[in-house]
Amino acid sequence: MTEEIITALSIPTPLPDGEQGEAAKSRGPHQDKAIQFAKDFRVGSELTAEDFDAWAHNLGFLNVPMMVPKGSDAWKAHLQRRHELRHKINNAATHPRMLAVGLAPFTIEAISQGRWEILTPHAAIIRDRLPRKVQGIIAQGKRKLRYLRESIDYPSLPPETRFLTESIDSSIDDFAGEVDYKATLIQKRITQLEQRVRKAKEIGLFNPTNGGVAAFLESHISAEEPQIDVSPAA
Repeated sequence: MTEEIITALSIPTPLPDGEQGEAAKSRGPHQDKAIQFAKDFRVGSELTAEDFDAWAHNLGFLNVPMMVPKGSDAWKAHLQRRHELRHKINNAATHPRMLAVGLAPFTIEAISQGRWEILTPHAAIIRDRLPRKVQGIIAQGKRKLRYLRESIDYPSLPPETRFLTESIDSSIDDFAGEVDYKATLIQKRITQLEQRVRKAKEIGLFNPTNGGVAAFLESHISAEEPQIDVSPAA
């Protein structure tokens, strides 16, 4: 994520009335939508794309086509309008004017296919930044060390410097292995939890009263292994 995006999602100090800056001109027209959304959906909650459609349709923000095939041009056009509306709400919802009306800035982020979560801007940044940082440390660190070790000048470095290089390389490997192990362990424990909840539901220990249990059982964690560049330097 670029520094420009991080800055845009940060929560700045609200300015006095009439001093909101240039961003207010572009975000202002959709501020009413962001305010209404904040009143209807709290930060930390989840919703489906269908929930968003129903909310936007009832308020006149979207005209959701009814009884049309999901692959039709009408439905595809609706998906584009939905995407644009969510983008506009996110832009308005991260503006300091939200604080001026007593509401916390927020952003609507996708967590799985057709399911979204309402996060504070800082939480959204952290969630996106952490995997990038981990992958960057592993992949870029290995690449930098490879450049050094394959240099014709590497043997001329002092022995303690070469030892430090090998030690750092080993530490990166250990870190990557530990992250992979911990991620696999967490996935395994969540799978075990899913099995317990599904079993309890099947034998009638509880009767789900909303979609929370279904969302828990239907959503899946994806942890694709990052590809580390270990090809020879050019």
